[in-house]
Amino acid sequence: MPRLKYSILPTKVIKWLENFDEDEVESMLNLLCIYEYIPYNEFLSRLDDYFADLLNTIPKNDKILIFPFGKIGKSGMFVTYPLSKTKSFGKRNTDIEISKDVKNLKISNVKHIVFLDDFIGTGNTFIKDYTRNNDLQEFIKDNKINSLYLLSCIAMQQGVNYIKSKIDIKVFADIRDKLFENKNTPLSIFETSSIKKIKNIVQKYGNSFNLEYDAKKITYGYGESQSFISFFHSTPNNTLSIIWNDVMWKPLFARSSNTKMNEARELKKNISFFINLCDKLNIDLESSMKDFKNFKFNNNGKIKNSKHDHSIILLLFLKKNDYEDFLISHILGLSRYELNLIYLEAKNCDLIDNQYKITSKGQKFLKEISKITYKESIREENNYNLMIKNHLYLPSMLNGAT
Repeated sequence: MPRLKYSILPTKVIKWLENFDEDEVESMLNLLCIYEYIPYNEFLSRLDDYFADLLNTIPKNDKILIFPFGKIGKSGMFVTYPLSKTKSFGKRNTDIEISKDVKNLKISNVKHIVFLDDFIGTGNTFIKDYTRNNDLQEFIKDNKINSLYLLSCIAMQQGVNYIKSKIDIKVFADIRDKLFENKNTPLSIFETSSIKKIKNIVQKYGNSFNLEYDAKKITYGYGESQSFISFFHSTPNNTLSIIWNDVMWKPLFARSSNTKMNEARELKKNISFFINLCDKLNIDLESSMKDFKNFKFNNNGKIKNSKHDHSIILLLFLKKNDYEDFLISHILGLSRYELNLIYLEAKNCDLIDNQYKITSKGQKFLKEISKITYKESIREENNYNLMIKNHLYLPSMLNGAT
């Protein structure tokens, strides 16, 4: 879907819609029309814009500490890499240090602290981490720092209000409000009756999940935040639970690491299927595959492919779906150096150009393999195709007669 910026396949949307009753599907499709998905490039752009605004309030040559809040491995730490790649960071990088270790900073005379995260929900986690970090509190006091900032891609209004009620801090982020409790909600594009039906459906399933955080049952996401957003790397638990719950439910954007890994494995299995087909079938080499150097043949004229070929084709499919390089590396299990080698092979085959875009030959290559896969998948030995059907097939005609 364009609104989801082609982040997931249509089949994934269909599976998610199958969670709902038939008379609820149209309402959920309407709901998806206002879903906010932020891919990597857009994420980078938003950070760049707000960080540039933030830096405009800080005198040049003043030293700045960027403090990713949250535990190691959490989103705050994750955002440091994209931020370091922004233009605004590059212009002031000699004055900036990114660190959580305030006792061993490389720069001195810090005058400003910028707390960093991708998303601010209720604000509870931020305040807890801020007030309980004794080293940070001592550092702020010893250096007489009273210039605090919070930089985020998206922040919920309730979270911003809560944080500002506790500490004096300036927030730079796109602000969002609760989906069902804001007169300026994007749901306002629909009629009142449609909005009411959507809310009832969300409430119905949200209650049925029996999800709890901090000993409190949630219906509309953590803290009842009613957020409605996903990033390329994660979905906040503040988002409506019908989006990310994976317990007896098919999520649209899963939060669980196990679910994400299973999806990644499933993707590899699907691409393995393409490779197995190339091994089994005598593909028409008069197409774009004719010059694909890595395809080898055995004595019977059948195509015999290597693991390297698998990576090249998987790379093409991931590029087609706008995956960023670091996510491709993660899914393929490759280092950055190894990924570059795959890119080189793909470029040698004229499947990827110098701008790391799929060439017309690469597009044709994917199209040809997809055609072959569709034909072969009908005969695939899966559970459904092997299952004994509980119905009797009677032909409508026999020898041309009804």
